[in-house]
Amino acid sequence: MPDSVEACASELITFVKGMKRLALAPVAPGERTLERPALLCMFALAEHSEIRPSALAENLFIDLSTASRQLAALEAEGLVARERDPDDRRAFLVHMTDEGKRVLHANMAARRALLGELLTDWSEDDRRDFARLLGQLNVNLQKHHTIGACKESP
Repeated sequence: MPDSVEACASELITFVKGMKRLALAPVAPGERTLERPALLCMFALAEHSEIRPSALAENLFIDLSTASRQLAALEAEGLVARERDPDDRRAFLVHMTDEGKRVLHANMAARRALLGELLTDWSEDDRRDFARLLGQLNVNLQKHHTIGACKESP
C-alpha cells in the first residue's frame, strides 16, 4: 500500500475522532445542544421534507430500531412530528417541527463558528481545496456504497 494511502487512512481516523469533539460544540446559552446521533438524524430530516423512519435508518446506515428510538426522543422534545403516510395509512412519515428547524439551525451555526475558528489560519485557497477534496471523497464514498449495495443484492 502506498505511503500516501496509509497517511490518508491515519488522518481520516484522527479526523473522525476530531469530528466527534466538534459535534459537542457549545450552542448559545439556554439553547439545546444536539448530541451527534440526534444531530445526524435532524440533518438527514432537513434534507427531506418528510421521510419514513425506515428510509431515514437506511440513509443513516443504522438499524430501524435505533432510528425509531432516536425519533421517539426527538418527538418527545417537540423537534419532530409523525403523521400517517397518505399513500399507505399503515406507515408514518416524519418531519421536523418549526422548533426542530430552529434548534438544528442554532446547532449548525455553532458548529460552523467552531469550524471557522479551526480554519482561521488557513488561506481561502486552502479552505476551498479542502472543501473540494472532501467533497470528492464524499462522492467516492457514495459511489462505493451504491456499488456495494448493488453487489449485495441477489
